[in-house]
Amino acid sequence: SHQPYDGMQNSEILTFIQSDNHLPQPVECPLEMYMIMLQCMRVEPDKRPRFKQLTKLIKKDYKKSTSQTSLF
Repeated sequence: SHQPYDGMQNSEILTFIQSDNHLPQPVECPLEMYMIMLQCMRVEPDKRPRFKQLTKLIKKDYKKSTSQTSLF
């Protein structure tokens, strides 16, 4: 199975993250969710969304995605 940062040493991972790099968007991950993930990966903790903000963003995204999906 594929692991995040597969083949990288810890020091390489640290440099990668501190250089504001991110893992690519997972194949099955909607763009809206990946954008939320990127916000959570910001280097500065005070620039990351708080839990309350996250729940609002995810609920909003969920409502948007379910309204676009029809079962019929």
